[in-house]
Amino acid sequence: VASGDEELGRGDFGAYTTIGADNPRLVIFFDPGFVDTDHSERFALGGVTRYGVVAPGITLTLQPVEAIILEASAAWLYAHESPTDGERRYGYEIDGTVTLTVMKKHEIFLQAARFEHGGFFRSWQGSGESLDPAFQFVIGGRLAF
Repeated sequence: VASGDEELGRGDFGAYTTIGADNPRLVIFFDPGFVDTDHSERFALGGVTRYGVVAPGITLTLQPVEAIILEASAAWLYAHESPTDGERRYGYEIDGTVTLTVMKKHEIFLQAARFEHGGFFRSWQGSGESLDPAFQFVIGGRLAF
């Protein structure tokens, strides 16, 4: 739930956020700008909507050898409060990451994610038709000093 004064971009802004609103396991849904895009002038926080977020899920991590970590996550996303049309289901997201440690503080990773839109987004579209899923693929590295 968000509140603020009537002048967009000025004054005070308050928003309902969870303690873990930046959830790295849900890389598409919690990406800034993905959710709550119905206003052109806005204060954007990834994964934060005026209706709140409830995201029950599971993460499985496996380390078959010391240098490789495999991680898979799945979560179902719902609005904490019902919007005016009553559809609370944002959808679900499935993510997977493979991380390879090549030196003590150097990692290479491959990440893939899929977000399937729920009825919440179909009601915004207005037609009620199915939306195409969102995909994200990332190849990257991490260097620690």
